[in-house]
Amino acid sequence: HAAGDIISRVSYDIDVVCTCISTDVVQIMTSIVTVAGSLIMMLRYSWIMTLVAIVTIPLTVLVSTTLSKFMRKYYVRNQKILGQLNGTVEEMVTGYRTVVAYGQEDAAVSKFGELSDEYRTCSIKARVWGSVMGPIMNFLGNFQYVLIAASAGFMMLRGIGDVSFGSIQAM
Repeated sequence: HAAGDIISRVSYDIDVVCTCISTDVVQIMTSIVTVAGSLIMMLRYSWIMTLVAIVTIPLTVLVSTTLSKFMRKYYVRNQKILGQLNGTVEEMVTGYRTVVAYGQEDAAVSKFGELSDEYRTCSIKARVWGSVMGPIMNFLGNFQYVLIAASAGFMMLRGIGDVSFGSIQAM
């Protein structure tokens, strides 16, 4: 492996591990407690509305895993190109005299330009697909609210269960 590729991988991996330790672990623990507490409270108000709310979970999991698999290929490719780009820069800087001695400045600049363009294109695709995830998850969350409100309204109108405006709002 080129030195630039190794440097790129090490610096990126260290950053990812630091981010994971500092924020992701805490966020995962907070999310687990929130989901468990919410489920208990929802069951306390209405088990029927809780089932309606749970219906959207498989859809959310399916959409997020599908999008994640699709996005992952761009992020992996992006990291590979970044390693190549850093390797090229490192080789050109350390071998500057050799490049100049053989008159390969234009070839070196051209190679860097091609890799840079490829990196930019791949980065844009990765970020576009990454930015699609949030709105889709928000839509699914809002869809869940609509399902709960519609089913609760139906239950209230038909007199099914012990549903009140307060329990609908709490759900």
